[in-house]
Amino acid sequence: MLYHPCARPAEVNRLKELVQRCFGKHVITPSTLLPKERPLALVTWGCRYLMAFVDDVGVIEFINERTMKGPEGTLRRDGQYDFALIKLASDIPGSRRDQVTCHLPIETPIISTDEEDLDNIL
Repeated sequence: MLYHPCARPAEVNRLKELVQRCFGKHVITPSTLLPKERPLALVTWGCRYLMAFVDDVGVIEFINERTMKGPEGTLRRDGQYDFALIKLASDIPGSRRDQVTCHLPIETPIISTDEEDLDNIL
């Protein structure tokens, strides 16, 4: 998961929550390479999903359809990435690390009523 440092914290936190709940093997990091108009991204082997705001259903579909397709396949151990690592990805209770466990229903999405936020989305 990537997010632009200027992204709305509530949206970043919402996406982090979904990623952490759905998939045990992940990296979450800021990136200034994302456009400010679409400051949130999911990236898998050869695929990306850019978002202006978190779309729960789209995120779940992307994770369910696109993860575990890289060369490491369903390898259970952690990868070698550790540059500035703050926290290891933790296993999801009741699941295996090599499985995607993204399930509906998810709580009601965060919907902003702030005019400035709505202008940025539209």
